[in-house]
Order: sequence, then C-alpha cells, then structure tokens
Amino acid sequence: MTKQFIKVTKENVAKNIVQRLCQEEIRKLDQTLWNGFVDAKIAVIKAKDTAINTYKGRAVRPILKEFKSSKNETQLYIEDVIYITIYEVIKFDKK
Repeated sequence: MTKQFIKVTKENVAKNIVQRLCQEEIRKLDQTLWNGFVDAKIAVIKAKDTAINTYKGRAVRPILKEFKSSKNETQLYIEDVIYITIYEVIKFDKK
C-alpha cells in the first residue's frame, strides 16, 4: 500500500472565527504521513469537524471541497482559506 503525505500548500486570511479554527486544526496535520489516501482524507475531515464542533457561533460552516489535480496528488480546500494537498509517496524507505 502506498503512503500519503499531507501538506498545507496555501493559506489565506480567514474571514471569520470558524475559518480560523479550521486553519488551526488542519495546520496540525501539515507534513504528516498516512497509510492510505482514505486515512489521510478522513484525518483532514475530522480536523475540520473538530474545529466546527468547538465553535458555538452563527457563522456559516465552511465546506471542504476536493480536486484531483494529478494522478499522484489530490487537493482539498476550504473556501479559499486553506489548501491541503495529499501527495502519494512513490518511494518510501524506512531506516
């Protein structure tokens, strides 16, 4: 099974508190390695959901969108605030 690498590739200024909370939670996943694409994607979704669940205000909840940019990478993004790229690790040597 191929490994997947999560990288926060771009961040813009958050427009509200809930977007800022999502940025903070997802930033914790930056440069982490996962066993598969599904595991990596679930980690990003859980981070977003954790941020949303801690927020008790009335701001619009951000939507996580997905874009398959190439064969070896998928990009997830939240409303032009944070872009996360999940890369497939082609060669992984444990030493």
